[in-house]
Amino acid sequence: MRILLLDPFSGLAGDMFTAAVLHLGVDTENFLKTLNQLNLEGCHAEVEKTIKNGISSYKFNVITPQGIEGPGGKFIQKKKFAPVSAAKTSFVKQDDHHHSHRSLSEVLEIIANSSLPDKVKDMSSEVFTELGKAEASIHGMTLEKVHFHEVGAADAIYDICGACLAAYMLNIDKIVCRPVAVGAGVVKTAHGLLPVPAPATARLLEGVPTKVGPAERELTTPTGAALLASLCDEFAAGADGEVKATGYGAGTLSFATHANVLKVTLLEDSKTDSYFLSDEVSVIQCNIDDMAGELLSDLIPKLLEKGALDVTCTPCMMKKNRQAFTLEVICSSEKLGRLSEILLLETSTFGIRHQNWQRLKLDRKFENVETEFGKVKVKLGLIDGKIVKISPEFDACAALSKAKNVPVTQIYSAAQAAAYPLLKKN
Repeated sequence: MRILLLDPFSGLAGDMFTAAVLHLGVDTENFLKTLNQLNLEGCHAEVEKTIKNGISSYKFNVITPQGIEGPGGKFIQKKKFAPVSAAKTSFVKQDDHHHSHRSLSEVLEIIANSSLPDKVKDMSSEVFTELGKAEASIHGMTLEKVHFHEVGAADAIYDICGACLAAYMLNIDKIVCRPVAVGAGVVKTAHGLLPVPAPATARLLEGVPTKVGPAERELTTPTGAALLASLCDEFAAGADGEVKATGYGAGTLSFATHANVLKVTLLEDSKTDSYFLSDEVSVIQCNIDDMAGELLSDLIPKLLEKGALDVTCTPCMMKKNRQAFTLEVICSSEKLGRLSEILLLETSTFGIRHQNWQRLKLDRKFENVETEFGKVKVKLGLIDGKIVKISPEFDACAALSKAKNVPVTQIYSAAQAAAYPLLKKN
């Protein structure tokens, strides 16, 4: 398994991610040839070598009709970066951009009509969709009505598509990220002066370990946060594996205190369990011996609706020889507080216990198989890209059963039989 470990000690932006991954050994000439087929508004991308506080790095540039984006968010001519003085600059003046305001559908259409590989199109579209969801949530509007300002610009499209293309060309199986530096202070945007991290960035970083500093600037941008939200598989202090390469992607700003670069490490992990996906979940438990079954039947669907991954009830014997049950809820760490509150308010328990568990799980994907009753969605379990397990989606079988007036067991068996050739070929 090829693991990409991100160390955003000086924050993260789309151009830094792209440059750092390219520095690991991606064929830069082929990368630029592919990416520049976007040919958006006369723009094109370039990669150059640079030095940041003594560290040899790559810098990813998007050349636009206005020039190239320099410190403070202003467009200046290529290779004429003005020095940055922390004493004179307290915020990044992004509203000087001459950016287009594009809707999410317009951005997705640009990506779809490009000549990028299909996988890269999917990855890039997912990143922009995450951005759109964050913007919609912040501004209280629907996803269809969101219009991007800074992140809808041509250079942002190149940054995101470039990051996804670089990761694709490096054949990354898993991305792990260390705590993310967000910076500090304030940032001036198209919506006015805002605290760092800006609202959309903060929303995208929910559930992500972060740290303040090391400079009073915006160090993690919305594009960088969206890349993490969409592409990162795990947030941890590190990852196990043999180090194959280390790369550095330079940011636009320069600081006297530290190198403004994103450090990335390419690791190879040959352990058997590395073929499985891994993550961390929270497990909440409580024992209940004085609650009516009718109340429990209403509680379980509510817990699932509010984000629980699974809910189980196990019979047990408690003190005073009372028959009872253990209620167990599995959820993401972000849902721990809300689901614990539901258990404390809507069950008879006076306390809950929780802990974090590490999980190994099969990679999975979904496909529709054709049966004599119609199409049925089937979940496929994979190890190292090979299908090892098939499971028809019961809800799909039940819906088709009702529509065709056929026992659900027949549809379930038919879906298994239709999916078996996918399993057999592995």
